[in-house]
Amino acid sequence: MLIYHRTEAGSQEAGEGWEVSNLKTRAKKDCPGIDMKGRKTMKTLKRALSLMLAAVLILGLAACGADESEKEDTIKIGVPAYLNGDMKDYGDYVIASLELAVEEFNEAGGLDGKLVELIYEDQGSDQQSYINTIMKILNYDDLTAVIGNAVSAHTLAVQDMISEYKIPYMTCGSSVDIANSGNEYIWQPRMTDDLSGAMLAKTAYEEYNVKKPAVLYQNDSYGQGYCDAVLGYFEEQGVEPAIVIAVDSQETNFSPFFTQIVNSGCDGLVAIGNVGNASLILQAAYNVDFQYPKLMSGAMCSAEVFALAGNEASEGWISIAEWSNSAPRDAAKEYVEAYVEKAGREPNVLAVYAYDAICLVLEALKIAGTDDPAAVNEALGKIQGFEGAMSVMTARDNHNFSDSMYAVTIQNGEAVVSGVVERP
Repeated sequence: MLIYHRTEAGSQEAGEGWEVSNLKTRAKKDCPGIDMKGRKTMKTLKRALSLMLAAVLILGLAACGADESEKEDTIKIGVPAYLNGDMKDYGDYVIASLELAVEEFNEAGGLDGKLVELIYEDQGSDQQSYINTIMKILNYDDLTAVIGNAVSAHTLAVQDMISEYKIPYMTCGSSVDIANSGNEYIWQPRMTDDLSGAMLAKTAYEEYNVKKPAVLYQNDSYGQGYCDAVLGYFEEQGVEPAIVIAVDSQETNFSPFFTQIVNSGCDGLVAIGNVGNASLILQAAYNVDFQYPKLMSGAMCSAEVFALAGNEASEGWISIAEWSNSAPRDAAKEYVEAYVEKAGREPNVLAVYAYDAICLVLEALKIAGTDDPAAVNEALGKIQGFEGAMSVMTARDNHNFSDSMYAVTIQNGEAVVSGVVERP
């Protein structure tokens, strides 16, 4: 009869480090009174030991299976966000908006009881950090979609990764270069800059009689594309700008630029930028007492910008904007009311971009009936007449959704809507 006993150098793995001895020999030394005729006794012990090990293994696998099942119980949507540093407040606006939409979806039962989970990663402050963050997000297991930020250059920098991983990516950027890329997995809720830029220039020319415009633009992919559209429209009208000035997206001192603008002989200003330095542009125009029509791109038209610039500096600016917190549509009113209740303040424009972006993904989940990325991506292309906060959303061949924008004038720190401008 054989037994197993532990050796001094035994391994922790089952079956290793165990030494086989002749039980009869050991019994004669250690237990001379034991009858050793039956080898069946040892076989029974061995069988029992094997069954015990198997049971432990099965329980372990069952536990692992439970963990895997638990992981699969949610629909994962990745979000690069400003979680730290100087931009954290912008991140807080966006996160509140995303969570508002997800809470509404989950409270309604999710997708056949399967709820959405937002997975945040800090996007950092520069393009390389954003690229690294998107790579990290794309490597999550069971990822359904990604809600990107509003920096068009960042989307363009990660578009090849999006194609490789085949995960639907909803960008909050509006560069026409994104739409023109033909990327199968990238979608834009916002109207592209070639359209919105031309609409703003048309407003300046036809409604405010601007015939010698000064154009100040941010020299990134968003600003350049928007500026090209503005200049293209003026060129079609035979209008030559008085001055065109490109500024860095990190610029903080606009006084020298406005000295040049005032001295250019212009009869109006078109300013193109993002929320980051928009308040500084408004203040600089106010400081030189610029008396001609002042028009801003939609990305600058945000309640947060007006608060930072002050009511006097904001007063009288004009925009063709994706958003106003006083937008008259029912869906817009409902969104503002719900956002204020959740966040304790009105949304800024970045929050609205993110809200419509994730709402489109949630709508695609309902259409697809599954959280499979390929099916969700296909479903995004089927969306027609969806009531977003910014506008009615309809998928187009270039993966762009927005049907309209608002004509607004800033009064007492608010963007007051004067009309709706339909998509050209």
